[in-house]
Amino acid sequence: MTRRDRGKVICVGGGRYRGRTSSPKNSTAAPTHQPCGRQTEGFRDPARSVPKGGSPPTPLKAAPATKYVGIDVSKKSLDVASGDLRLTLPNTRAGCLELLRKTTWPCVQYVCEATGSFTKTLVAVMHAKRRPISVVPGHRVRHFAQASGRLAKNDRIDAEVIATFGAALTPKAISRPAKGTERLRSLVRRRRSLIDVETSQRAQWNADGDAILQTTSHAMIRAIHAQIEVIDESIEKLFDVCPDLAAKRRAMESVRGVGVVTAIYVLAELPEIGGMDRKQVASMCGLAPWDRESGDIVGIRRIFGGRRHLRTALFMAASVAARCNTILRRFYSRLRKRGKPRKVALTAVMRKLVIHLNHVARRAMEQGTGASAIVPLKGSTDPRKRRRVLKHRRRLP
Repeated sequence: MTRRDRGKVICVGGGRYRGRTSSPKNSTAAPTHQPCGRQTEGFRDPARSVPKGGSPPTPLKAAPATKYVGIDVSKKSLDVASGDLRLTLPNTRAGCLELLRKTTWPCVQYVCEATGSFTKTLVAVMHAKRRPISVVPGHRVRHFAQASGRLAKNDRIDAEVIATFGAALTPKAISRPAKGTERLRSLVRRRRSLIDVETSQRAQWNADGDAILQTTSHAMIRAIHAQIEVIDESIEKLFDVCPDLAAKRRAMESVRGVGVVTAIYVLAELPEIGGMDRKQVASMCGLAPWDRESGDIVGIRRIFGGRRHLRTALFMAASVAARCNTILRRFYSRLRKRGKPRKVALTAVMRKLVIHLNHVARRAMEQGTGASAIVPLKGSTDPRKRRRVLKHRRRLP
């Protein structure tokens, strides 16, 4: 070996280091590594050479390409499109099972638009059969169709566009929700709708001067108030049988400024909390400031998107935390001294608060969510006395 050969770069196991090259005469077996880049002196590529008396190496089989199935979901039917396949099936459990029998490819992923309660049956069947399914916002698919030049719109065309959208952008499959999450979301949304109706009835009761109208409004308010109390009891019973949700709720309520309603609304509208990083959770809540710049123009960053009802609950919690939470109060005062408007400073407090809630929820998941996660107060044997109970606090007129 000459002095010039000592400084050559040798590739072993996919890495590079400087050292001495080995002579092929002294080696007893052919190297089993794959050289990276240009082949160096003294090394042979086993994939390009065939040993004497042997057969060429068997090439590795490529993984089958994922086939995306677009599904346009309506109240009564499912329009399916994938390649040359076109189907129209009923939006029932039997129709979803027939869809699985018609799409028996090795690697398949289903894509549909978010259409509220119409997709519940489809998503439940796919999760039960362990099939990946992606639920994407409808405006993204519509903008994709317009960008592709497809201006016509019907159920069959929408299914084709959804399949093309999935193949082009490969959306991530949604995970199976935790136990009790779907029921908690339904109860919370029903509670919110009842509160909206109660608010409108209270406004009419205050505005009406007729005694008969006030009597009917008063009776309706009492009936709505009784329904809200029933839902509150159902929510509390749900936390008794779901220790995972109860552990997250207790961890969130330990943050100063976060009450019972905020913790329950966050768990219902953001079931992914605890499994995301800080940027993802801020974007999911619609609290991430987005750039608006082009060339020399530097616009004002604004928040948009995300889950609107979740922001409503976080705004009330941030308003309280900006006064009573020591860390967030200092943060809010610092932003106000820098000249930030009140709403801008409160939005920054909301973002910092939900990031901290995501952290405490992750820590609750890591510490364990069994029966030991809900420990009663000292001297008490009832776990319910350990936590605050959800209660509708509006007084009857």
